[in-house]
Amino acid sequence: MNITRKTIISLFLVAVLLTGCNRFTPLPALDPTSAMETFVSFAMTSVVGTQLAIPTATPMPPVPTSTPTFSATEPTALPSTPPTPVSPYEADHEEIRKVIDAYFDTVYSMRNSFQVDGLGDSISTSQEANGFLRTELRKRAVDIVWARQNYLRYASYEYTLDYSEIVVFDAGQRARANFTEGNSIVYESSIPSGLVSRMSGKKHIMNLKKEQDGWKIIYDVYDDQSHRSLYAPTPFPNDVLKGLDQQLIRLNEGQGGPLLPGEGKSYIPSDPAQLEKWEEYESALAEKLLPQYPRDKVLCEWELMERSEQKINVWAMCLTTITSPEIGIYYFPAASVPAVIHLDAEGGVKSVEIPEYGENYIAGFWKLVPNTVWNQSPNVSAMEKHLHWRRTHPAEPPLVVLNAAAILLATPTATPAPTATAMQATPIIESNVWISHGLEGETIYALAIDPLTPTTLYAGVYGDGGGVFKTTDGGWNWYAANNGLTSVIVQSLVIDPKTPTTVYAGTGNNGIFKSTDGGGTWNKSNIGLKNSTVAALAIDPTTPTTLYAGTSGGGVFKSTNGGANWSVINTGLTADSSYVFVSALAIDPTTPTTIYAGTLDGVFKSVDGGANWSAFNTGLADIHVIALVIDPTMPTTIYAGANDSCCVFKSTDGGANWNASYTDMEWNTGILALAIDPTMPTTIYAGTFNLGVFKSTNGGKSWSLLRKGMLANVVNALVIDPKTPTTLYAGTWDHGAFVIHLVK
Repeated sequence: MNITRKTIISLFLVAVLLTGCNRFTPLPALDPTSAMETFVSFAMTSVVGTQLAIPTATPMPPVPTSTPTFSATEPTALPSTPPTPVSPYEADHEEIRKVIDAYFDTVYSMRNSFQVDGLGDSISTSQEANGFLRTELRKRAVDIVWARQNYLRYASYEYTLDYSEIVVFDAGQRARANFTEGNSIVYESSIPSGLVSRMSGKKHIMNLKKEQDGWKIIYDVYDDQSHRSLYAPTPFPNDVLKGLDQQLIRLNEGQGGPLLPGEGKSYIPSDPAQLEKWEEYESALAEKLLPQYPRDKVLCEWELMERSEQKINVWAMCLTTITSPEIGIYYFPAASVPAVIHLDAEGGVKSVEIPEYGENYIAGFWKLVPNTVWNQSPNVSAMEKHLHWRRTHPAEPPLVVLNAAAILLATPTATPAPTATAMQATPIIESNVWISHGLEGETIYALAIDPLTPTTLYAGVYGDGGGVFKTTDGGWNWYAANNGLTSVIVQSLVIDPKTPTTVYAGTGNNGIFKSTDGGGTWNKSNIGLKNSTVAALAIDPTTPTTLYAGTSGGGVFKSTNGGANWSVINTGLTADSSYVFVSALAIDPTTPTTIYAGTLDGVFKSVDGGANWSAFNTGLADIHVIALVIDPTMPTTIYAGANDSCCVFKSTDGGANWNASYTDMEWNTGILALAIDPTMPTTIYAGTFNLGVFKSTNGGKSWSLLRKGMLANVVNALVIDPKTPTTLYAGTWDHGAFVIHLVK
């Protein structure tokens, strides 16, 4: 096995899709073996049989049917010569590896430069590769814009290409390389964290052909869940290309209007001398953060963190607008980092310091973030909104200047004399501020709270050392509760409301497990369950031995004996009952035979315990619904979280009609989780894919960002303490658990 390892020191790391999803929101994890078997069979049939268009007289490598290792043999038409220790194509193998290395060097470096002007000379310029090139460029542009919106950029990375096979055939004119891509990424992030992401197991089937100047890539098929529609032979259908272009066009939409910071937020000292220097500050930051672009094309905003006579610590964000010759669509590169503006004796800019991109990025990051503000999150959303505003209002100064000017122009008021306070006696938990609450660095897919003892919670955790974790003190301490649980991907959890020591866990690769001793031990509960990926679980509140499981591809299953046996109940559930993806389930608390299912095709409803389903999608058709919640006092009012469209949808007639509810919510925010206050059901919380948590206090008519202290962008799960509804827990991607104590 040959391994190529590349370490890029001077590049930023951009966003890797945090879960399989559509372009903006993660899908539940799929069983890797079955997904790849299906993928490889289809991909090889299409690529080898159609895209390469090799004459039928030319022997073809066999198509694998049951394993993702892609084993194949040399074509039988090769000259019949005695075997030699060295392949006659060994030199070609080495050149092919170099060409593929060059391709990935270019792809990864785009995440630093934000340039999508080409993929280098490793791609064939022939018509045969035209569809692949055009589509990959569009995909790279979408990736870059998505990363910018999440304030992510490559700081350093290491990637590996682990080859399982390189086959040269067609008289040495064609080749196929099978390999697995892996990487380890450190991000430039909008929050003070050393976010590290690791990806492995991304399978590639890359096809090449020999041209006059060497081997060139003509096609690459890979198991990227966010682009499944692209597994087709070239040229790609116009609707696929137009779909990617539409994503870029939507991402291009500016956000108008300045957004002033929250109460008590200081962007810049109210110093007239410093205000006059704002253009000098902006130029210095622009030249440092985006040096590859013309100064007059770059705009910068910044937020003050700390100040002294010789330096100003800021959080800086710079943005420019680019048009790619190949893409033809505008997109916006951006950088968002801590920075120090060093001043000379006259107060001018002497130099600007930002973290050193590469293997020392994290150390450089912390060096520039003052200890006094390490746990504060900059208001990057406000800065970005104002940057978009300034794109069309070039005379307007940065937000820092607007706010400082407003302070200077305000009528002075007498400062009250300080009074003695018992500050040391105040609780360490600040109201309306998120605090990290354990399992730091873990990705939490699901949360469940004990309805009788709410200080007991369970978390479904993804990754090595994952599974189920439990706390009995409200999240201050967590411990693994995995005895007998043979899965590290727990996607859904549900607790028996009458016997809370009975807990069910839906996994991403091993079906359902049940515990009757509060997570002490687990046993499989899969008889009759024909799909191993369980994205959603729901339990009948009046008859808890009745459960429903929403699966990835198998639809809905039902058990009436506490999970001992399951049966499929898909009648009427989408037109193609052979593949039904169910992301969410919700049961009417007053009429438990009424159930709602969130699917790739909107919402379906059953009024007979799942025996029959009907589409309830007026206003919601063809939208992937990944979260559902029902008003406990008015069960005909339902909220749906959209995975591929903005944002929350609401029905007040039992799902018959839906209306979008997203005022003041970011337009491109996918919703991963919903929670409703049981005592005040007009208060709803939405966990998003890229902006943390939003809150509505008027039944979804308008929303506000509940961001302070939240270090994570991706919030997969939300639960409310049923006895103290002002306490809200969040399960996040790569940042563990958070809790907030709300003052209404």
